[in-house]
Amino acid sequence: LKNDGTEYMEKLINIYKRTILFIPFLVNEETAGISATLEVDEERDESGRYSYCWPRDAIMMYSYFDVLNFDNYSNKYYEIFLRNTQLLDGIWEQRYFTDCTLAPCWGYQIDETAIVVWGAYKHYLNYLKKIGNSDDTFLLQNVDMLDRAMTFINKYVECKFLNINCDYKNAIYKHETFDLWENNEGISIYATAAIYGAYDAMVNIYKILNKYQGFNDENVLNKIKDYENKKIIVKNYVLENFVDKQRNIFIRNFKDRYIDISMIGTIIPFEMFDVNDEVVRNTVDEINNTLRTYSNGYLRFQNDTYISGTYPWVIATAWMGMYYKKIGNMEEYKKCMEVILKSSTPLGLLPEQISSDFTERWVIGLGWSHAMFIGLISE
Repeated sequence: LKNDGTEYMEKLINIYKRTILFIPFLVNEETAGISATLEVDEERDESGRYSYCWPRDAIMMYSYFDVLNFDNYSNKYYEIFLRNTQLLDGIWEQRYFTDCTLAPCWGYQIDETAIVVWGAYKHYLNYLKKIGNSDDTFLLQNVDMLDRAMTFINKYVECKFLNINCDYKNAIYKHETFDLWENNEGISIYATAAIYGAYDAMVNIYKILNKYQGFNDENVLNKIKDYENKKIIVKNYVLENFVDKQRNIFIRNFKDRYIDISMIGTIIPFEMFDVNDEVVRNTVDEINNTLRTYSNGYLRFQNDTYISGTYPWVIATAWMGMYYKKIGNMEEYKKCMEVILKSSTPLGLLPEQISSDFTERWVIGLGWSHAMFIGLISE
């Protein structure tokens, strides 16, 4: 990043540097469990606490913080935190304390398990870019854990999407999971996109490890074929069930037709659809018509009631900025970046939410916000 003397670039570099200084405050050095933020609501009147480690949030953070040379944390997170918290059936619970002990939960989220697999492959690719040559140690050390996760995901897809292998009455994959925002139970488009990303990642991981003994036998080759087939099934499931045929846009779940920023997950980061697909373009138009505020910031979803429900979110705004950067619309990208720069404190800390007039902030120093900011620069 080169400072050209403009206020825009000076603010950007300020947040960039603050991110590097701030993130270690969130990380448990022994386990690499990472808090969503420092505690903001000790009386639990509003947020119910934020100082927990959500597997999904941590993977999203580490996948972008790798470019800041925090990959040692990423390695430790997989090798210590995730190994010590994975359940016998392959999944991870909703949230934990950073020392690997279970925190209060009210359900589970299938996307949190799926994103672990996706994140492992993402981290591997980031590491290869850094060292400039091939080193499969990370994958070899964690493939058994990822394989257990995929066993669960496969059962979930067969039961939920194909209506087969649901004979075990109390199997957890028959239970409803919560969506990304922990508001609605049931199958959501974001979670389905995460599952697609997990299948894609695991296929690539198996192909990379194919040169090693034990990964080139018939069992692994059959898994690759099965997972490649499941990728197609999952994508077709979205096309058949998560598209409003009248408006030709995505829907977020089966309970309502609210526009939700998490629909972008089908493109970024999970790449289920191309940015030029008509349903993607139509969905983005609806997001702009519905979730964009007069400040150019973006809300999470329609009729959001959390805090005021009218505050733009940094992660939502960054998400749209990533989309615009991906399609080459740098004018709209810069508008999203300017909102994020304005939302920061003088110290360069990013909040979860900011009022459209930039006078009120909620949760100052959200790790996920800082991660999406880094992603907005680096992706």
